[in-house]
Amino acid sequence: MPADIETTHLLIVGRPDRSEHIDRQLRQLLTSSSVYCQQFNDVSSLLFFGQLDVVVVTDKSSLTGIKDFLSAAAQQHCHPAIVLLLEQREMNLAHTFFEQGVSLVCPSSDIKTLAHYIKLLSRQKRSANDHGKNNTTDELPTVPSKNDFTDNFTNHFTGNTTTANDNVKQIDITASDRAILNQMAYAIKKSAVEVKFQPVVNFTPTDTTHYTALVHLLDEQGNRLADYKINPVINRLQCTAQFDRTVLSSLFKKLRAVEYQPSKQISLFVPIHARSLQQTGFVAWVKKAITSLNHPTNRCHFIFQLTFDDIQTLKPDQLSALQTIRSLGTDFAVAQVQGSILGFEQLFQLVQPAFIKVDMREIDGLEKADIEAILKPLTTLSAQLKATVVADHLGSAAQLALIWPYAVRMAQGRNFLPALTQMDFDFKPFALPPQAGNFVSKA
Repeated sequence: MPADIETTHLLIVGRPDRSEHIDRQLRQLLTSSSVYCQQFNDVSSLLFFGQLDVVVVTDKSSLTGIKDFLSAAAQQHCHPAIVLLLEQREMNLAHTFFEQGVSLVCPSSDIKTLAHYIKLLSRQKRSANDHGKNNTTDELPTVPSKNDFTDNFTNHFTGNTTTANDNVKQIDITASDRAILNQMAYAIKKSAVEVKFQPVVNFTPTDTTHYTALVHLLDEQGNRLADYKINPVINRLQCTAQFDRTVLSSLFKKLRAVEYQPSKQISLFVPIHARSLQQTGFVAWVKKAITSLNHPTNRCHFIFQLTFDDIQTLKPDQLSALQTIRSLGTDFAVAQVQGSILGFEQLFQLVQPAFIKVDMREIDGLEKADIEAILKPLTTLSAQLKATVVADHLGSAAQLALIWPYAVRMAQGRNFLPALTQMDFDFKPFALPPQAGNFVSKA
């Protein structure tokens, strides 16, 4: 998909047989358009997937629940166009559906009209973004309303396979995906979100204290939903932006209640997915949220901690998003660096991070020569970027001894220091005099 094409999020709703037929026809007509297609049997709970522009309802019986859906969408500042397809003999009833929120009614046999309408919406959206407008920016983030999502919002997914068409994509949703999505939906509906702050120790004396925000969704038993289970699902279903916005909403709500000590400057690592930067609505939302939190009593400096998964480069829209967010006075960190950085140098050069977090779980147990093969190039790169290296997921003092000769300046880990509900950790015992240790120079 060309980077300068604005994605139009299209959902086809209705009986599977009819939806598949409509889908095949749209694929032939929209090959030059940027349209994201998925099929659902119900319209009651699609908002988890973020920006939604068009819902095509293939038969009038599938309009059940449309008013509740539109109400929930409005609460999320989402106003999709609803297109209803009718049989030709039913077209005399078209006027009766507009009061239900339907934007367009057309015969199911006239898919060309539908395709033209979708292309028009796509051009309008692209034009609006070209002029700096955005209709999906939310107000100051809050924890999602309990009425915004349903407990079983994945019940009506149908199995679709990814196609070779880069402009129109379908996604296979497995049984394991549904299980994870159901757990996430429960946590979102019940506002079952845990926010804690992990102290990040800086072994060099400084006036700034650092923490990493740890935000977790909780299941019905109050247990954390594991990131390693959630991340593959939200990446594959392309809903990282909506997930990150949900997580950040809880974090920002917590931060508004934090009592900041005037004598302390706090820097907070905030994890987000690099893929979320491709969503212009997400970037605008973050910008507004950061701006609204930037008041004299708030002494918190944000460092957005990017995880890249399988991404090895950045698209122009992601680079633009980096500059937009960085212009707010924030910094960036690259997290979950695992093993060799060979092949990822370009990514680091593009991001220009102020911090690089090395996953110590990947280094633990390696031979000294293997550790040197990983950390020596990273030391050189961090010096070029003037970036501080952080030992992430540090488990013991023995691990710290292994990496001490390299450019590691900071460390964090659940087994090293426990996460806190407030940012009030005493870092003084960890500050070493400048001559301590054997750090490699960054100069």
